[in-house]
Amino acid sequence: MQGRRNRDLDNGLVVPLKVRPRHIFRMVLKPGWLVNWLLYKPTLGNLAPYSPDGKDLATVSVWAEPRFKGAVSAADLEWVRHGWPRKLVVKGILDPEDAKLAVKLGADAIVVSNHGGRQLDGGAARSPCCR
Repeated sequence: MQGRRNRDLDNGLVVPLKVRPRHIFRMVLKPGWLVNWLLYKPTLGNLAPYSPDGKDLATVSVWAEPRFKGAVSAADLEWVRHGWPRKLVVKGILDPEDAKLAVKLGADAIVVSNHGGRQLDGGAARSPCCR
């Protein structure tokens, strides 16, 4: 899930890309970039293999949107732990019970965080040790 990026919004960057006259002007100035982009269109590379039509950024984004709503369940964490043999760090823990559950489900470490900085800077941040 993409966070709100004001700079991208100000520049008119949206998925799928809406080509505007200023974009065409910039593309003409950088023909090498344009050829490279047309030959190797960007995708969400880590999700593209799972998307039925994961050929480009727009298609994978449409597929991913309903699947990644910003909430992670215990089942999701179990799935990740099962498929990830290395150290697993879970970021965004705010609640002491969630911290205990993450460790119980196999997290090697947790990061107490309101999980967004500039994008979600209004989120509550509290430490599991201080409740």
